[in-house]
Amino acid sequence: MHRRGVLLVFAGVVLFGAGGCGGDGDGTLTHAELRAQADRACRRAARAVQEVGAPDPSDLDAAAKASRRVVSIQRRALVTLRRLEPPTDDEARYARWIALVDQTLDQAEASVEAQAAGDLGVADQANENGRLLDARADEIASELGFSDCVGA
Repeated sequence: MHRRGVLLVFAGVVLFGAGGCGGDGDGTLTHAELRAQADRACRRAARAVQEVGAPDPSDLDAAAKASRRVVSIQRRALVTLRRLEPPTDDEARYARWIALVDQTLDQAEASVEAQAAGDLGVADQANENGRLLDARADEIASELGFSDCVGA
């Protein structure tokens, strides 16, 4: 069985973290505003993740610490993004995207914990689950026009 680094496996996780409001004054964003804020946020979060850097994969403690930091950055971004109010036409897809990103992060956390416990089989399964969830999240991000959030 091969050990796969969580940072590498989850490098494609949709990253974001914007806040703000717009639209018609009630907090609801227009589609263009939502798209712009998501893309800007993805770029910001990607920069924050890059600052974490990739540890030496043979240093398991450093890899786990870096992976936890990446997931923490993404969790904070997810909290912020949940505050955005998509337009009615985007609500269902947007909610599904958020749910998929959340589930992907759950799998990233499960992988980190399993690796720390030495259970590589569970870690590999979590990585595969996360990869599949992330691929679907990327599809929805693309449908929504979040170009900087696809494969971020």
